Amino acid sequence: MAKQKTSFFCQTCGAESAKWQGKCPSCNEWNTIVEEIIIKENKKESWDPIQEKMHLNQKNCKTFPPSKHNASSPMMPNSIEY
Repeated sequence: MAKQKTSFFCQTCGAESAKWQGKCPSCNEWNTIVEEIIIKENKKESWDPIQEKMHLNQKNCKTFPPSKHNASSPMMPNSIEY
C-alpha cells in the first residue's frame, strides 16, 4: 500500500514546511501556505524489471584502464605495443 505524507507549501515561493504557518518563513507572505498530500509508492509495488536489469548490468560491468592511444585517431601498426 502507498504511504501518505502531508506537507505544506507556499503558493508564492514554493517553500516546503512540515507544519502550517500563517506566514511563510521564506518569502514572509501571509496566508500563502496550503496543505498537500504526497503519496509515495512502496518499492515492492513500483518494481521495474528493466531498471533492475540495468542496475545488474552496471554492477557486473568491468572497466579497463585508459589506453595510451587516442581512440579517435588511427593507430599505425608499428605503434602498437605487445
